[in-house]
Amino acid sequence: ASREALLRAVGPLPEGWRSWGDRMVLCQGLLERPSPAEADRRSVAADLLTRLAALKLGEVVELRVVSLAKTSEALAVGVLGAPAIGRNPHIAVAMAPGVWPSAADSIAEWLPWKGDALSLRGKVVQWLRAES
Repeated sequence: ASREALLRAVGPLPEGWRSWGDRMVLCQGLLERPSPAEADRRSVAADLLTRLAALKLGEVVELRVVSLAKTSEALAVGVLGAPAIGRNPHIAVAMAPGVWPSAADSIAEWLPWKGDALSLRGKVVQWLRAES
């Protein structure tokens, strides 16, 4: 239900773009042990790692949409409500043809959300990459 509400709220997508809107990356690696490359020197890093480790798989989290960003490759919404390592916690809503959601990680310009208040709910899951 949240994905559909998000897609409705952002309006029509550019022709040919693929819709996503169904996941937010909290960290790379296990929740209790995020990738060391992500642990930066922000003053809140220790608290952030503690909050990530406290999450439980299957736990439902509520996110509040607070910003919007669009480039020639990506459309994303900034969210608050769950701990996330990324400097701009977001949900990748849609991507241009041939572009993967990771392109939204490099968006630099975010504008305040001007739509109606939008809360999204999702479950904490863990995606593991197969070792090659």
